[in-house]
Amino acid sequence: GLGGGGGGAGSGGGLLLESPPVTVNGLLAANGGGGGSGARSTYSAGYDGERGYFALTAALGAVSTGSGEVGCSGGNGNSSTAVDGLSNTCETAYPADEDGGGGGGGAGRIRVNGMVVVIGGAVLSPAISTTIGSTGPLPVS
Repeated sequence: GLGGGGGGAGSGGGLLLESPPVTVNGLLAANGGGGGSGARSTYSAGYDGERGYFALTAALGAVSTGSGEVGCSGGNGNSSTAVDGLSNTCETAYPADEDGGGGGGGAGRIRVNGMVVVIGGAVLSPAISTTIGSTGPLPVS
């Protein structure tokens, strides 16, 4: 709508790979998007943040531009090792601005299950070293 706060970004969803032998090469990404900016004025809307990248880097929150009552910028999404999206940022010229930017989206989950799991030359975002990237045994039914 016009003259309001920016929308919060979506999270990165999830990836589940299961097979008796699993070898992961290349890139797997479940990244959140960047938050939308607050309205630039009472008569206009803010901008959309970027979609989550198929990469290790964070999607950028929208930057608010304009003059007078300028909304706050949106927060960035997650990166490979920083799994939480960031909160918005406001310009210092108008600290009482009510048109806040939306928060960035957090990472989704990546889970790889197998009797043998090899994460060869793979790059994952979120990384396996985080609390939401993981490997495990193949479920037995």
